[in-house]
Amino acid sequence: MANTVADKIDSLFRNFPKDSDGTEYSYRDVEAGTGGAVTATTVWKLRTGHIQRPSYRVIEAICQFFDVPISYFSSEKPPSEEYLKNLRLARRFRRTMVKEAALQISDLDDAAIQDLLGMIKYIRAAQQAEQEKPAPTDQVEEIEEEEA
Repeated sequence: MANTVADKIDSLFRNFPKDSDGTEYSYRDVEAGTGGAVTATTVWKLRTGHIQRPSYRVIEAICQFFDVPISYFSSEKPPSEEYLKNLRLARRFRRTMVKEAALQISDLDDAAIQDLLGMIKYIRAAQQAEQEKPAPTDQVEEIEEEEA
């Protein structure tokens, strides 16, 4: 994989999605999120390689938007999966509720933390099962067919 600015920006879009379902930010989202410091057109040009040497101000605004350190762009090597994983983890940890949860469990004993991890796994599995359920409209059609 090449290691151009375009590659790194594309990696930001792919690895730091807008939603948990993987929906990427739009270029307009980035423009709005940077307060107009970077236009949607500039983001497109950067991601597609039409601009290869952006200003420090542009890189800084993009890093702030995606909540990654400016050093993300300084390495000559592509970001490793481990590095990206750590950035995603740090980004999640900065969310207020995640911070609060971490603070609340930080002084619990190991057994209590294991119990909490078990509950979290159970809740995650339940949420995943709920997301995989068929849409309610499918069930309505089946009921209507039975009544006919």
